[in-house]
Formats: sequence, C-alpha cells, structure tokens
Amino acid sequence: SGGSPHAVSDPKWVSEPVALAFEFPGTTGLQVGVLLDPFRNANLSFSGSEAHVASPVKLGALLTNMVFSPPVLWDRSTAIEIYMPSGAGFSALEDEVLNGKNRFAVETTSGWEIIGATDVTLIAEQTYRLSGLLRGLNNSDDMMMETVPAGSRVVVLDGGLAALSIDSDYIGEALEIAVNAAGRAGVAAQHSYSAAHLRPLSVVHVTAEPAGEGVRVSWIPRNLDGSDVVDDAAQAELTWPDGAVLVTGTSATLPVLPGSQTEISIRPFAPIGGFGRSVRIRV
Repeated sequence: SGGSPHAVSDPKWVSEPVALAFEFPGTTGLQVGVLLDPFRNANLSFSGSEAHVASPVKLGALLTNMVFSPPVLWDRSTAIEIYMPSGAGFSALEDEVLNGKNRFAVETTSGWEIIGATDVTLIAEQTYRLSGLLRGLNNSDDMMMETVPAGSRVVVLDGGLAALSIDSDYIGEALEIAVNAAGRAGVAAQHSYSAAHLRPLSVVHVTAEPAGEGVRVSWIPRNLDGSDVVDDAAQAELTWPDGAVLVTGTSATLPVLPGSQTEISIRPFAPIGGFGRSVRIRV
C-alpha cells in the first residue's frame, strides 16, 4: 500500500482503424475518413499523398426511400429517415444550409447525390428525420434517381472527411488507401478511382430542327466550375440507332429524318474524366 499506481499490462484495443474512401460531386480528389471507436487522430496515405482526420467519418443508411424532387429547389413537403449511429447534427436556418451546413451524401446507382436539410430531428435511438431538403447540390443532379431505396449508404459531410490528392495517372486503377492511428496500422480502403470530380456534366437546352435531309441538334455544355462560358472546343458523343459521332462544339447535323421519332443520345466528353451522363432527344 502507499505505492504509486502503475500499468501491469499493455492497453487493449477494442477496435482497429478502418479506412473509407469516397468520390463525392463538388469535391477535389478523393474524400477519405476513418471508422474507429474509441477514436484516435488518424493519418491516411497513398503514393506519397497524406491526409489527416481528427474525428470519425459519420456513415449510416437510409431507412426510407428517397423519391425524386427537382434539384436545387427547396422541398418542404418531403422527409426522409436515416440511421446514423455517430449523430447527424442539428437543425439549421435556410441561409446556413445554403452556405454549406447540414450536407449529406446519399449513394445512388450512378454515384452520390448531395442534399442539404434545415430540419434534423432525433426520432429514435440513432435515428433521424431530415426535412426542409435541398436536392442535387454540388453538381450532383446527374447522380439523382427516381427513387433511392432504403438501405442506401448516407455520409455526413463534416470534419470527419479529408481530401487526399490522387494523380490523374491513377484514373481507372484500384487504389489501396493505408491508415494509421496512434501508431497502429489498420484496415486499408480499396477503391477504384474514376476521378469523378473531372467527369463532365450532362448538357442542357437540347434542341433539334430540320436541316436539309437531316436534323441539326444543338446543346449547351455545363461547366464544373459553374461558369456560363461556352467552350467551343468542348466535345460530345452523339449516338443514334444507325450511327455515332464525336463532335467538337455545340451542334451537329445528323443523317436522321425529321419526324422519324429517332432517339439521339448526347454525352459530353473530356480527355481527363471521360464521358459524362447522356441526355436523349427524339426527332
């Protein structure tokens, strides 16, 4: 008795760090995070690039279907419920949501849709109702679905994520993102890198009009930086049942009969990023 307390055995870890990697619209490079409880500051790395996180990634799932609603417009009539064991945050004013607060990424078949929510309500243990929604944010309208099914992953976009710079040489490659917390290596993230942030957005304002014995199709590209500048060097692939062509500019004349009900698909293309989502028109 009377002695100083001292450790008689090494501390036991109750879990090991698990790395996660995501490609969210409106972000640069790879977004990475760590699951670990109790949490310790963690470092993630790949091929000389490093990122640091000081809090765990908040990962959960939809408990209800999320049906389509027009992008970047307030949807005050729809509510969704999510399971989020690490907490989903608190309600916020509309101005705060417009400025980036209460953002969530919801996984779809083609990527991730980014949404905002003014009302975040705890309705049961680890269960939240989100309402006052903004949909299709951060150029994610191309990733929207008619119905996102219950069970789809949901990520809270907060300080639990960090950007990890990935060279474009790795596009199309399988990456292994290493993780280390408190001197202990953990489970690496396996991720097929597509550089989704470089993928061009779908075109808009598609029109078609007769042009001799064919049809002249016109469109306006959308820029990833949100600018209104139309790049005449932008490329798009046009396909129809009898052919396909990659064109430069914002219009093309195709050997398709006007009024034939032929469906034409327009896909924007970028040398880095590849093809974007297609838009279809019948002529």
